[in-house]
Amino acid sequence: MDRAPAPETPETTSRMRALLATNWFRALVVVLAAAIIFGAWAFAESGRDGEPDGTDVVLSLDDEYERARQVAEDGDIDEAIEILERVLAEDPDHQRAAALLRQLRRDQAASGGNGEAQSGDDGDLETGSSDSGSEDSSQPGDEPAEPDGQDPEQSRPIADSVLLAPVGDLASLLPQVISGWERGSPLVEDADATVSFSPANAGAVSRALYSVHDRGSVEGARAFIEDTSKMAYASDGADVRIGREPGYFGTDGARLATAVFARGRFTFEVVVTVPDGSPASARDATVGLGAEFEAAK
Repeated sequence: MDRAPAPETPETTSRMRALLATNWFRALVVVLAAAIIFGAWAFAESGRDGEPDGTDVVLSLDDEYERARQVAEDGDIDEAIEILERVLAEDPDHQRAAALLRQLRRDQAASGGNGEAQSGDDGDLETGSSDSGSEDSSQPGDEPAEPDGQDPEQSRPIADSVLLAPVGDLASLLPQVISGWERGSPLVEDADATVSFSPANAGAVSRALYSVHDRGSVEGARAFIEDTSKMAYASDGADVRIGREPGYFGTDGARLATAVFARGRFTFEVVVTVPDGSPASARDATVGLGAEFEAAK
């Protein structure tokens, strides 16, 4: 026969209170609580085995492209090329990576393959010291001569057949890296793409705004120069050679100068800001910056 539990008496209650008040009981409670907490932590950690710890960040292809561009700006062309080759191995249609890779390989060849970024005599393109930016002494209407060291029959990095068709990533036709200049974020709106560059050091030019305009046809691209560039920048107008392309140089007579050329259905334009003096004095620098378009090389 089961024995009924003894009723709680005042004496029992008093003993329980005395037990709870002892130091050893308090210590036991602390130990048990610590054991429970440690056990829960150990269980959580054991469940993480084999899972990523968050230190290995997987970059997207666009992130890898931006990293390659930054590495190239820092002067390590070889590493930038390796990154771009990996990007294109995963996505052969990544147009910005392909454009930058073509540019870097050409620059590497021009510098003798030493993996260092090529720059002008003063290490800055704004001086107009590069071969492609030298002043063209021909008069308007004359046939511009080929720049020194360039074969007019040499195959171009961008095929003309490509520039007769729409380009999925219009920003890929903009310059990707310019030695001595910092690139902003490109903006693409419908048939126009722009990006600004700022010189790392103060000089004759304080800003260069690059634009590519898809005019839909060869005639439309040439008409842009006649109807827009030559109207907006009518001062100091001259026919010039921009890299390998015949183009136009002009100023607004105040602070702005432009170098513009058409190739295929696209018009390629750079507008520079001259902080001091006449913008006509920045002709060499403006034409040299215009030659940074991949389509001009």
